[in-house]
Amino acid sequence: MTDYSSVWKTAEQLPWCAFVTTGRTGSDFFHSLIDSHPEILVFNGQIQFDQFWFDTAKSLKVEGEPDVNDLACEFISFFLSRLRSRYDLFDRKNQLGENQNQSVDVNLDEFREHLVGLMSGRPITSATFLRAVYVAYGLCTGQDIAERKVIFHHLHQVKRLPQFLEDVPDAKVLFMTRDPRAIYVSGVEHWRKHYPIADNPAFPMQILHRTHTDMEKLMALGDINIMALRLEDLGNKAILENACEWLGVSYAETMEQSTWGGLRWWGDKISSNRAAKEEKGFSPSVIKNNWDQKLVARELAIFDFLYGHAMETYGYPYRDRSSVLARLWIAIAIWLPNTYEQKYLSPAHLISQLAKGRVKDILRAFYHPLRRARFQTLVRKKIASGGQTYPNRFTE
Repeated sequence: MTDYSSVWKTAEQLPWCAFVTTGRTGSDFFHSLIDSHPEILVFNGQIQFDQFWFDTAKSLKVEGEPDVNDLACEFISFFLSRLRSRYDLFDRKNQLGENQNQSVDVNLDEFREHLVGLMSGRPITSATFLRAVYVAYGLCTGQDIAERKVIFHHLHQVKRLPQFLEDVPDAKVLFMTRDPRAIYVSGVEHWRKHYPIADNPAFPMQILHRTHTDMEKLMALGDINIMALRLEDLGNKAILENACEWLGVSYAETMEQSTWGGLRWWGDKISSNRAAKEEKGFSPSVIKNNWDQKLVARELAIFDFLYGHAMETYGYPYRDRSSVLARLWIAIAIWLPNTYEQKYLSPAHLISQLAKGRVKDILRAFYHPLRRARFQTLVRKKIASGGQTYPNRFTE
């Protein structure tokens, strides 16, 4: 019989770390490196908890005190693929283990029992319930709650951070980043390859827009305890040791293996490169996407100017484009079709669309590059005015 009062007394002392990213930065991979860490309380992947709590949970929308049993059942239903990863096809958590035939399989009745037991006699608030979720998952998966020193909450999207910080204002924030040129190439190519709906002239703009605006949203939060971790540094033990020290935990050798629920992970559905069988942790070859060969010179110049300060902050190579001539060239180059827009503007594509009577698609082929150019022009003007700041990163 679990003494929930005793477990809660220990768990409520644990501080939080919220984990966010801009997308295609390897955030899930880093999470998998700490999956088996003996001092970090984790859940199986990212949780869009705010969406569940404020939009989905029907038991919270009735008058009077919510029924915690119903709320627990709703949570299990909403996050079923996290509790039983055989249903998580996108992250390929249905193919875990050395033979790629295992999955995380939490006993749902046991999880509900722990969750309800932990919430017994406590106010049903978003902060309390979320903490109980992590503890219940930890109990089901054999995590020693008494040995844990921090709760690692993978929010993923920056837009979810303000709501979380309302509940936990003293939480640390870990921001995952990557070379912005690699983010762009990975985002466009991988999504287009696996999801035909992303094969449209608007998608390159979406990737660029999120990368930039997420950073703006992050820095608009003001004085928070935030640090950045580069995807490219996940194989550097000294940097991981510094990240662990900041989290308040010790470095563990388990961070040299990528797992979910203690079972080896082989990467998500849209990652093109796969780790070799002997590569159980970080692999430089897996994250390489040859962005320097895929983007044309004028695009690289635009990235140098728009993201030069960020690349300098995070130690990525770039060229200084601050001369008057370079600025003039970039102002013009922004309005030229980029690598991933040219496909839709090619005569062959336009003629084929016209033959199919898709006039709207022809107009979109011209409209979305103009939207992207206008957006980058606004960013260029902000950059010219100065004042950009970025979270400090972990170094050796």
